[in-house]
Parts: sequence; structure tokens; C-alpha cells
Amino acid sequence: MRWGGLLLLLMVVPAALWWPFAPRIGPGAGSGGGFAAVDEFVAERLTAARLPGAALAVVRDGRVVHVRGFGHTGGGGPVTPASGFRIASLTKAFTATAVLRLVEAGRVRLDAPVTDYLPGFRVADPRGGRITVRHLLNQTSGLADTGFPEQTMPPPADLSGRVVSLRAARMVSAPGTRFHYFNPNYDVLARVVEVVTGRPYETALRTTIFEPLGMRGTSVVLYGRGPRGAPPPENGHVLVYGVAVARPELDGFLGGEGSVVSTADDMARWLVVQSTGEYAGRRLLTPASLELMRTPPPGVAGTAYGMGWTAERAPDGSARLTHNGVLSTYYAEASLDRASRGGVVLLFNSGNALAPYHAIMQGVTAILDGRRAEPGLPFAAIELPLTWLTILVLMVRGRRLVRFRAWAARRRGDPVWRHLLVLPWLFAPAVLLAALPALTAAFSGRVFGQHQLLRAMPSVYGLLGAAALTGLVLAGCRVAFAVRRPRGPRADALDGGVRQPVR
Repeated sequence: MRWGGLLLLLMVVPAALWWPFAPRIGPGAGSGGGFAAVDEFVAERLTAARLPGAALAVVRDGRVVHVRGFGHTGGGGPVTPASGFRIASLTKAFTATAVLRLVEAGRVRLDAPVTDYLPGFRVADPRGGRITVRHLLNQTSGLADTGFPEQTMPPPADLSGRVVSLRAARMVSAPGTRFHYFNPNYDVLARVVEVVTGRPYETALRTTIFEPLGMRGTSVVLYGRGPRGAPPPENGHVLVYGVAVARPELDGFLGGEGSVVSTADDMARWLVVQSTGEYAGRRLLTPASLELMRTPPPGVAGTAYGMGWTAERAPDGSARLTHNGVLSTYYAEASLDRASRGGVVLLFNSGNALAPYHAIMQGVTAILDGRRAEPGLPFAAIELPLTWLTILVLMVRGRRLVRFRAWAARRRGDPVWRHLLVLPWLFAPAVLLAALPALTAAFSGRVFGQHQLLRAMPSVYGLLGAAALTGLVLAGCRVAFAVRRPRGPRADALDGGVRQPVR
């Protein structure tokens, strides 16, 4: 009864702390009216999931119609439409636009081998010489994380260093035959921009995209915490058992695939350009180039990826372009409706693989389309069971360790096999924990290190870590006990009642 009552108390406390003491988030600074239902939905979902902050921008028919901030930044101030967010892989559309502008100017050919612009580009496969600029843009180069796990490797010093590092990359398919989402494809494209323009990647984006569009709050930060580019934005957050902890972004090279830092105000302008080709009379791309960005490559089965955008069908059947961006402390997602030339971007200053970021985006687009937002699975329904299971494992395993001597006295006559039979169960959490990167790669095709996965799923790692640590300690105790195994009357009976002489 004592243990049952304590267990019940420890299960009730996290649930009691989750709901009553969750920070209440309401719509903050912004502009544009007539979107109260959207703002209320976002605020309610942020509060329910205990997400610290977000920024929203909505465009319709080529016009910015609504921009709003919610919650607080990593520094504690309110999120506004001018607050900086890392947009991660939404950067790819910027890189693709920069390349297509060079294509329109006749300075780059889409079907030319990359070696025409980067003579030093090569990979650990003779087929690498056939990789074209188009293959990189469409993510059909034949390179993949499984052949070059760049997320687990030391980062390069710059974009030219990234190109050199790919000499060790193993191709997993022939160029132009299969889709593999591979971040360094866009690093190579960014290096092509540098070489062709004769300017650093960040300077090329600033002068050809940011400044013409008046995106004054947008910059390029090539590293999580690095010296190049503009100063990084404020810390984002890691979500640990429902608690938002402000943390700096992990060190690492972001390059042409994830280095842009922007604001909701600026991303609204960017959505207008991506839906119409121009903003305030400044045209960046022709309609033909825009259509090319939106169109998956023909002849490649199973891919909906264009160039920095994924072509999808919404629940109402409309054609949409989507892309998300994921870092350890930030998440971003954008969606464009091709028919209405409208779009939405949501920027979050937190990162967690289990948090309902995409569900919030789906709810916003549903409301804007006149549909009902689906409730989805509450974040608490994921985090609280993980919390309870972690507590339960620690309590049960801790009790067994505390009472191990008493257990050993009762079991001193058991045969060795009975003690060893339970070892696989005790070792299983440690094996699973060690195998998480391999399992992630097997199911997603992406390769991440343990530290990155820990940041992405702290509560999962907490549960597995608690089970692995206590399991290894218990296994060690059982093995030591089985090896030393005191002999008693029960052991004599198992030996036929005859003590065996010691030889």
C-alpha cells in the first residue's frame, strides 16, 4: 500500500503540474485583422503543448494580410513579427532561387555537370561526375546520409570545405534515378553560387534577394554558434518533459541548406514572392522558373520534391507546396496554395521531434480554408506517459536494488541458468538506446548522432536512459551473485543431496 500510494502520488504530480501551471499564451504584437479564429487556435495550441513562442504570417492573392507573434523569446521578451527565428531547411528555397536567377541570367545551366562550375567536386564513385545542378536541386544526386552521415562528422570550415569533404561520400544510387533528402546537396549549390558570382553565399543572398525585397531582418548564419555571418538570434528552446529550456543551437555547419535567420514580417514577403514571383514590383523569378521549383522531376518514382518545395495535395484536394525546417532549438513550416496564391508560415522557437508543430500548421490551414481544425493528439498524451513510465522504472528498479540482498538470500540455491535467463530483458533498454541512430536511419533514411537525437527526444531518452542504467546495474548484481552463488541446503538438494568436493 505504501509503494502504491507513493506511485500514485508521483504519477499525479506531473499531471497536476502540466495543466494548471502551463504558461498561458495569447496573441501578441502583429498586424492584419479578421483572423481572430486563427490567432486563438494558435495561442490555445501553444498553451496546451507548453510551447514557449511562435510567429505567424499569412498571405492571400499575393498580399500580406496577417502577421502575429505569440509567447516569448529565449531571452524572455515578447515574440513580435520582427523577432528573429532560425528557419532551418526553409533556407533551401532561398538557395534554389539564387541558383535559378543565375540560370535565367545564362550563367548556370541546369543540366551541366557540377564539375563545370566546381572542378574540384568529386565523390567516392566515378558516377559522381554525372551529377548535374538539376540533380542537386531535385535531391536526386544519388548521395544520401547513409553513404555520407554528415550530421555525425566534424563540420567543415566553409562551403568549399564541404565540397572537399564529399570526396569521401559513397553514392547509394545513380544520379537522377532516386530521391534522397541530403542536406549537402544544397551546400554544393551554395558553393556554385559563390564561385559563379564571385561573392560569399551570404553576400549573394543579401544583395540579390534580401535587399530587393526589403527583408531587413533576414541574414545568413552559417554555423549554430559560429563566427561568420550576422550574429545568431536569441537562444531557442529544448522541451524536456513539457518544460521549455532556453538553449543555444547545436554547433554545426548550416550552409546552403539551413543557415537563414528571418522574421515573420520578412517571411511574409518571401511567401508572396514564392507564390507570384515578385513583391512590391520587384520580380525575382519568371513564371517558368517558379513552375520549375514547384515541379518534381519526371521519371523519378516516389518523389514529390521540386526545388526547395514539396508538392502535396491538401485534404480538400487543392495543390499545395510545403516544406519544414528542423533544428534542435527551432522549427519552421511553410505552406503555399497554388490556386489562391495564398500561404502560411509558422516559426517556432523550440525543437522537439514529438511536439505538434505540424498539427498546428494543419489546423491553421484548415481554418483559413473554411474547414474545422482537427484536435489531434495532445502533447501531454505523449509526454505524461513517458514521464510516468520513467518514474515507474526508477521506482520499481530502485526498490529491487535496495532489496537485492534480501532477494539474494532467498535465491541462493537457484541454478545459474535461472539468474541468467532475465539478463536479455535487463540489457534490452541499453541495446535499444545504443541502436537508436541506426533505427532512425533504417526508418527515415536520415543519420543523426546520439546528441542530436537526445535534443530531439529528451523524454524518450530519459525513459530509455533510466531503464538502461538500472537494468545494467541489476544485471551486474545478478551476474556477480550467480558467479559467487553461495551454496545452501537448496543447492545441496539440486546436487542430489551430495556435497561435491572442491578440486
